[in-house]
Amino acid sequence: MTIIGFNFDKFYVEKIKPIEPPLKINTNVAVKDVLEEKSSLTNKENKVIRFNFIFKLLFDPKLAELEINGHIHYLAKKDDADKLLND
Repeated sequence: MTIIGFNFDKFYVEKIKPIEPPLKINTNVAVKDVLEEKSSLTNKENKVIRFNFIFKLLFDPKLAELEINGHIHYLAKKDDADKLLND
C-alpha cells in the first residue's frame, strides 16, 4: 500500500485585513470523495484509490482565508481497496 500521486487542484488565498494580534487560526481538513481510479498500475491484485480532499485555514477575526483542494492516489491490495470503497 503506497501513495503514488499527490496533486493540487485549487488554491484560494484572500487577505481581508492586515494581520494583527490577537490571531486565531481555525483549521479544517476534509476528505470529500473516495473513488476507484483506472490506472496502468492496476491488476488482479491491486487497485488505485483516489482521495479528494479540502484543506482550509481561517484567520480570525476575519483577517484572511486559505483553501487548498487536491487529491491523493493510493495503491492498495484489492481486498483492502474494496473495504475502503465500501466503508
